[in-house]
Amino acid sequence: MSERIFSILIEYHINEMISSFLIKREMTQSKSKRPGSQAILRVHKWLSLAALAIWLVQAGTGLLLTFHREIGDRLIAGGAVPLNVPLLSQRVEALQDDAVYVRSFISTGGIRERYKVTLIGTPEDLSRDVLVDGQGRLLHSFDKESRTWAGTLVTLHESLFAGEVGRWIVGISGLLLFSNLGLGVSLAVRGKMKWHDRLVPGRFGKLKLRMFAWHRAIGLWAVVPAAIIILAGVFSVFEDGIRRFLSAPVSELAAPRAGPVGGVMLEDAISTSLHLYAQARLVAVTFPTDERPVWSVRLRQPGEGYESFGRTTVYIDSTSGKVLGTLDPMRDRFTQRMVDLFYPVHTGEVFGIAGRLLVFATGSWLVVMLGTGLLLFSSRRR
Repeated sequence: MSERIFSILIEYHINEMISSFLIKREMTQSKSKRPGSQAILRVHKWLSLAALAIWLVQAGTGLLLTFHREIGDRLIAGGAVPLNVPLLSQRVEALQDDAVYVRSFISTGGIRERYKVTLIGTPEDLSRDVLVDGQGRLLHSFDKESRTWAGTLVTLHESLFAGEVGRWIVGISGLLLFSNLGLGVSLAVRGKMKWHDRLVPGRFGKLKLRMFAWHRAIGLWAVVPAAIIILAGVFSVFEDGIRRFLSAPVSELAAPRAGPVGGVMLEDAISTSLHLYAQARLVAVTFPTDERPVWSVRLRQPGEGYESFGRTTVYIDSTSGKVLGTLDPMRDRFTQRMVDLFYPVHTGEVFGIAGRLLVFATGSWLVVMLGTGLLLFSSRRR
């Protein structure tokens, strides 16, 4: 029995030493006998170093934002409650007075049936946001100067605080990252090493060799979901241009005639909309104005890509209560539905909690890949 165990250990160590030798030989060959590999390696290395800071910002903020709605909602007292349309409508309308009016309210996306009400004041100092639940209970109030940590992170993640120029920088850096994944895979699959040795590195050899092996293995583990998530994010940045190219504009109601706001109440508008889509959940309401005297009630139907927010919209005349039109993404053309999926695929919410956990894991993977790549670069400079 002891001889059998001894022979197994000897065989295991020999395999590990062979694996280490193959890694070392492959690295040597890539430097001397394969000019193509050497060129790819140089491009991969310097491209990574050039965009490292932006990629780290994107990965770090993406990690923090994966569950930011749930975190933000749970920092404020109050749990999930069923929607009571009359009580919610009464509360929202009671927030208005001669100096303040409600422009809209929208689901917070963290706890079910919780809404952020946007109040516009005259003077502007009276403007603020108010949180209410589906039973109409007042939960919290923010003045117009306050900015949530999540809002700051969203702006940093999407535009680097640089507006439209920042969005272009983020989009281009995302394309560079996507192309860099391809270069990395091209390097990882070269050579005659078995796939098992590529995916499960040995424990022997010099530290530099082991680090190279683990960098390659970890990269191969998650490169496919990472590529999909990154590309979906890039497409989200350039969504308007893609919609024009595919002739897939966002469906909207034709601009109604300007006129005074009618007497149809909020409760009636919500009830009418939920009657049309009985399985849907209330997401947001935009109040009518003299320029656009129409209630816009936004819902989420089962099957829509967004987990927290939907795009189903019902437009109701504020005078007659008549339904002027609906926007039903479940009946859109294929190209429109495909473009609508860019953002929820990027955030993972198209697959619910499992998808967002995958996005969180992929963001962690990217941080590890950037870190090990930087360590490899610094070790070669010594």
